[in-house]
Amino acid sequence: MSACSGILLAGGRSRRMGADKATLPLQGRTLAERGVAVLGELTDDVVLARGTLAPLEIPGTREVPDPIEHAGPLAGLVAGLRAARHPRVAVLATDLLAPRADVLARLIERLGAAQVAMPLVGGRPQPLHAAVARSSLSTLERALAEGERRLLRALDALDVRLVGPEGWGDLDPDGGFARDADVPGDLAGATDAMGGSDRG
Repeated sequence: MSACSGILLAGGRSRRMGADKATLPLQGRTLAERGVAVLGELTDDVVLARGTLAPLEIPGTREVPDPIEHAGPLAGLVAGLRAARHPRVAVLATDLLAPRADVLARLIERLGAAQVAMPLVGGRPQPLHAAVARSSLSTLERALAEGERRLLRALDALDVRLVGPEGWGDLDPDGGFARDADVPGDLAGATDAMGGSDRG
């Protein structure tokens, strides 16, 4: 396993989904369990940023509260980074349909001296399937305390390395790792990506 930690941003109830996304089932497991399994391919230090919601109690994980309630994924990331045991951290949103451990490992490698390694999929940055250095914590804490709630805006203050398809396309040519579940129909027909949590 890598010398990294993993954060699953597993808080928040979706009005469009009509449920807590972390508890939604897909192919026999909840979305949170799938995300934990992917992070578990990289590390034995998996943190669930759960906000104020009921604990998920997934074996092998630690759950941490957000420092500010109802402040979105930025608050979850701050909570997770505070708890992380390693200087490099793989970050996933719980509603990703086919997150990939191999893509996350590649991003961890690409992090280098930067504070964030974030993939570009279709020209759009994907901060919720990314690698983040724990050294970014103080900057993100300050942004949160000053009232920032938009994760990408907070990340703008960091040294960000954007990784286009040339950096991950050999692993996932379609960028399917970035697809998320926004409406109930998104779960229908979703399949595991090769190299994801159901491998082997």
